Amino acid sequence: MGWIELFPDEYKQLGKHISASAVFVMNLFLIKESGYFDNAVNTKPLLHIWSLGVEEQFYIAWPLILWVVYKFRINIIAAVVFFVGVSFTLNVDNISSNSVSTFYSPQTRAWELLVGAVLAHIILHGAHAVVDGPSKARIPVSATARNILSIVGILLVVAGFLVIDGGRKFPGWWAVMPVAGTFLMIFAGPGAWLNRMVLGRRLMVWFGTISFPLYLWHWPLLVFARIVGDETPPPLVRAGVLLGAILLAWLTYRLVERPFRFGGHGHRKAIVLMLLMGVVAVGGYDTWKRDGLTFRPISKRAEILSHYDNRFGDMAKEDFRCFFYSEPASTYAEHGCDREDFPGKPTVFVAGNSFSAYLSQALRPLVAAKGLNFVQYSAAFCNVLLLNDKRERCRDISSLILARIKEEKPDTVILFANYAIPGTSPEYGDDVPYDEVILRRTEEIREAGVRKVIVLGMIPTWESDLPKVLLRRFVAKRQNIPARTYDGINKQSFEWDEKLRSKKYPDGVIYVSLKDALCNEQGCLAVVGPDLKTDVLQFDYGHLTKAGAGYIVRNIVSQYLN
Repeated sequence: MGWIELFPDEYKQLGKHISASAVFVMNLFLIKESGYFDNAVNTKPLLHIWSLGVEEQFYIAWPLILWVVYKFRINIIAAVVFFVGVSFTLNVDNISSNSVSTFYSPQTRAWELLVGAVLAHIILHGAHAVVDGPSKARIPVSATARNILSIVGILLVVAGFLVIDGGRKFPGWWAVMPVAGTFLMIFAGPGAWLNRMVLGRRLMVWFGTISFPLYLWHWPLLVFARIVGDETPPPLVRAGVLLGAILLAWLTYRLVERPFRFGGHGHRKAIVLMLLMGVVAVGGYDTWKRDGLTFRPISKRAEILSHYDNRFGDMAKEDFRCFFYSEPASTYAEHGCDREDFPGKPTVFVAGNSFSAYLSQALRPLVAAKGLNFVQYSAAFCNVLLLNDKRERCRDISSLILARIKEEKPDTVILFANYAIPGTSPEYGDDVPYDEVILRRTEEIREAGVRKVIVLGMIPTWESDLPKVLLRRFVAKRQNIPARTYDGINKQSFEWDEKLRSKKYPDGVIYVSLKDALCNEQGCLAVVGPDLKTDVLQFDYGHLTKAGAGYIVRNIVSQYLN
């Protein structure tokens, strides 16, 4: 499927993931990959292998730890509880500062597996094992207590399904719900009424039997369904994909898992599997090394827009001077972001996240041509002007921006950002909706004495990278690329335009709807000139190319700079 459907950058990444998965370090690679311009998780067919990486790393380390515990006659339960505490503490302490690393790291997920180790030890050796060492005595728990424990356990697991979503920082404290629920359900044993009457049913047991191959199959199929359609598959397609995953899981169990797990020739099968894993790892590495095998047919068709794989567009070094990914607020002063090129002249102050940075590559020269000073404070990842952001860096930057505006009183302030991010961001730390935050900040800025505030509205964004939308929806179908289209548009961006434009801004605040400026009945602007190598509006889902920034600055923003 990758050979047929994936463009070179996607196929190159798949090769890397295949190689990483084959040696059980997929989770560590995903930590390194995470970033502002990382490919969306729903375009990574092997994303789910991260958990197998954590498991294998645990299964390599845990026997060594047990050996040390045995060698030095350390109480096994005391040792496990200690490691559970260390791992859980690292998980809770790091979830706010580095949620991606906490999610994928073995040291912050080991406690979940270690809880299972504690459970296994208690069930095997009884209550006395905790204090007196191993014993064959079973824990005396009544049937009623077991029934209650199994019900509480399944309620915790169901509650986890209902309340834990993309807006929560996971694992953190939230992981206690599914871990504790699973612990209680297993501890209750097969005799508990709920376990016996529900989980013990033949259909449920059958799904349990095929659960591992089902886990392996479901995600790649869902991802490729999205890639082929270039959008989230409709419910009927998702249902069909899952039915296909169940069928493939059953076939895998019957034709692969059982023959390899059971029967004779165990050593030979193990050697064959290890050799095959080596072949897979080398094949994936070769695919990555050769840039996604650009001789494939789909690669040839993608050549027309392949240069947009550059995640930083075509920004010049000067444009990065006041655009930072992880640097603290003090960096703006160190890089001279308040520098006045025209002392005594009015100043245009631009604030926002990375969207504002890519606009500034065209806005900066226009402002300079008018003989005006240009000040830019662009911060990746941050919710601009959100003073209650849960991240200290972002709070400091927003506070600094507001303080500098009030102190310097620039003639014009331009706000531009991906306003949709705070709506789903776990770092959002304000009870007030973000569109209301923007309104209040414009009121503060005007009261501080700024003559004009321009709120550049939510730019139309795309379900995936715009060049790939054009390739999959038009080039792959041998159709001409249109200047405008609604194919692949992310309608959430329209909702944010409506939220922001509906506010009653004070005098001196101008809201500019980029939806109105860029979209009409034919669609939203995708190409701003005749040369596809330079003139696509955005190089990914929403960040502007140099040509796109130039178009918006010349045709939209310039009329408000007087």
